[in-house]
Amino acid sequence: MANLIAMLFQALSARLGIVTGRNLAELCRDRFPLPVVLVMWVVSEIAAMATDLAEFLGGAIGLALLFDMPLLVGMGITAA
Repeated sequence: MANLIAMLFQALSARLGIVTGRNLAELCRDRFPLPVVLVMWVVSEIAAMATDLAEFLGGAIGLALLFDMPLLVGMGITAA
């Protein structure tokens, strides 16, 4: 479900960019006060880090389960 919502937001953001010639961050900066923009930026950065962490751990756990290797070895392979 989260992937479908992400695809919807990507499509809406792309349409907004095509129509206005500006990206979503620029439009948010013009529309909202600075404290709100800073909070949105921090939340976006945390969400990006959480997504990266989930992909990394998923790869490491998958390798550990599939090939019966220690989790640290799976983490090393995933990080490489």
